[in-house]
Amino acid sequence: MGDDFKLYVNGILEHSVTTSRTIPASDPATDKTILGSAENGNPSFGLLGLADDIGIYDSAEDAVRIAAVHGLGRYSHVDLNDSSIADVLGVYSDKTGSAVSGGLVWEYATGLPSTLVGATGSLGDRFYIVLDNQGNGVTGVPEPASLLLLALGVCLLLPLLRRRKKA
Repeated sequence: MGDDFKLYVNGILEHSVTTSRTIPASDPATDKTILGSAENGNPSFGLLGLADDIGIYDSAEDAVRIAAVHGLGRYSHVDLNDSSIADVLGVYSDKTGSAVSGGLVWEYATGLPSTLVGATGSLGDRFYIVLDNQGNGVTGVPEPASLLLLALGVCLLLPLLRRRKKA
């Protein structure tokens, strides 16, 4: 019997393996975790290149949460542990209501254009995150206060643009 290790890339499950091996806690010389070096223990075989927004959890996270964390990070610009993630997941599990996350209002949605859990995209003025293999998930639109601020900014810029044209 072993542990399941899953690799998600951009919120979508890419690889899964069951193994009895453990992930070393850190490189004793630098006290840093090195991704990619567990096979031979040599730190020089670690991940080459840049990585952004990596989450390593010491407990099992399900595909729905991983997809929500990725999608909300992408569109609402929240971090991995933002409390609004639970609020949006509550809207999805209840299949009703709305939740605000990072300036967007998220609502339950059906018939999204993909059945791949973790898929994201936009439909007109709405962003979407697919959270099950039936094409259900959540969609987000800017909250009214954000739209009001945007409209106010445009109204303030119009006189400046008109002055430039006259000059």
